[in-house]
Amino acid sequence: AWAAIARSEAKGAWVGGFVATVPGILFVTRGLARRIALGVGVAALALAALALTFHEDRAKDLSDSMAVRLQMWRGTWALIEESPLTLLAGHGTGSFFAEYPRFAPLDAEANPEWAPIDDFPHDFVLHLWSESGVAGVLLLGVFAGAVGAAVLSGRRHREDPLDRAVLCAAGAALAALFVHSLVDVALHHAPVQWQAAIALALVAALGRGPSASSGGDPGEPMPRRVLQLSAGVRWSAAACLVALWGTSALGTLRSELAAHRAHEAEAVAHTQVARGRMAEARTAFETAVSTYDEALLESPWEGYRTIRIRVDRWNVLMAFAEADTERTTALAKQAYRSIDEVAHRDRGLLRSWGLGDLFLAEAALRAGDSPRAAEHLRRGSGRRPAQWRYYWCYWQSRTDFPPGLERELARNAEKGLEIAPDSFPLVATHALLASLRDAARAAPLLARALELGEAERIDAQSVADRPEYRKLLETVRGLAPPTSRR
Repeated sequence: AWAAIARSEAKGAWVGGFVATVPGILFVTRGLARRIALGVGVAALALAALALTFHEDRAKDLSDSMAVRLQMWRGTWALIEESPLTLLAGHGTGSFFAEYPRFAPLDAEANPEWAPIDDFPHDFVLHLWSESGVAGVLLLGVFAGAVGAAVLSGRRHREDPLDRAVLCAAGAALAALFVHSLVDVALHHAPVQWQAAIALALVAALGRGPSASSGGDPGEPMPRRVLQLSAGVRWSAAACLVALWGTSALGTLRSELAAHRAHEAEAVAHTQVARGRMAEARTAFETAVSTYDEALLESPWEGYRTIRIRVDRWNVLMAFAEADTERTTALAKQAYRSIDEVAHRDRGLLRSWGLGDLFLAEAALRAGDSPRAAEHLRRGSGRRPAQWRYYWCYWQSRTDFPPGLERELARNAEKGLEIAPDSFPLVATHALLASLRDAARAAPLLARALELGEAERIDAQSVADRPEYRKLLETVRGLAPPTSRR
């Protein structure tokens, strides 16, 4: 297990694994075996610390990821303490994605692969506090205490060594998961949730000794409070499931099914466009848009899912506008209104990616309103200077913009480079802007962008995995000096 955890290179898993291993050793082993196991564990921890210290890349990665997490936690705490009411009651279930962008530190974009991660603060307690307030945190504490009490009481009263070992393993797994969730988003992944549910089921089943009515030895009587807390694990889990299914799950399921049907209709539309069958393509596009509307109506609350649905709906409208030349302006205006309504009503949900103004600019361009598009590019790039798509949008459609915008975008790009000097798309778009003014001065920037792009030094968002990055790299490759090309 430890080999798999180490190979994952997940720092939170390392910490959680250590937290789970120590109680497991203390609870399961005794005497000499315990001392040997603790010695081996301490030695392994020391070797891991030395590996991190002397391996430059891993040490830098650890430092960078902790720096980004600290920025997220500062922003989340600012969200929590916005007012006494939010401190006590939170902003509401599912609200973090909508509210956090107002408090996200700008320098979070120093790492492009982290910049879009605004849906979770990488700390489960802070996330819960921001949405449910102090009451949610207190309930979490009561639940955690009930689980701990159940594990301790079951270990004390269970006579079967296998029962005690399974119970200790389940408790250690839950402890590891909780610690991991303090620095990561483990609890938001379905496979981890299933593992937690299995561990909770084992704790609920083994967290108390055999009863006299079952023919077993009742052992030493358990304190009444411990029994109540142990039973509370089961009652809390049942209450959470009832509340989840009763208030949201059915609506979420209907919304998901509608979104799936919309995706299928969109795929049909693109297929018909490729075949030149515009009548069938129009019908499929209209079906996709109306089905996305159905998915939004079915959703029980506004959050990450609905934002993705709104973005998908916008993409369909823009593709529809490109394919249907007779209705391009009307469809682009519809796309513009759909994003403009969300951005204003919900205090800028799409700003979590810094893309709200970009969507509006692209829709305005498609509708033929260059001055409005220029205003959105100017405003959006000023708010998020490290968001390269603003400059890329200008480069692709620059002939439609009024004079002076290019210089302002170039200044904003320079600010972005101070934040993220090694971001391939940002360096590339800044180089493209510079090439419009002075080709000679832009040559070093183009060479640098080509170096970053060819080396794929952008981690998860690699050139190979992102079509827009490939297109950007091809553009840079065509303009870069011949000596810098491979």
